[in-house]
Amino acid sequence: MSWRDEFWTLVYESREYFRLIWAFLVLMALLSAVSFVFGRPGTASRAIAYVNLILIVGLGVIAIGTYWYAARRQREP
Repeated sequence: MSWRDEFWTLVYESREYFRLIWAFLVLMALLSAVSFVFGRPGTASRAIAYVNLILIVGLGVIAIGTYWYAARRQREP
């Protein structure tokens, strides 16, 4: 088995940690939403909230893609 196959098998076997990643990302999204509600437009807190949302969405896409690809490789014969 190649190192890539071993890597994706390891990723698939650790799929319970993806729930923890999602819980963290949801918490961070809620905190960013709170800063949008209480922050004034044009302030530093609003700019940081935008950066946080970009990071949250980016990490979410990476987590979904990684999990999906690992699950797809696991199903293949």
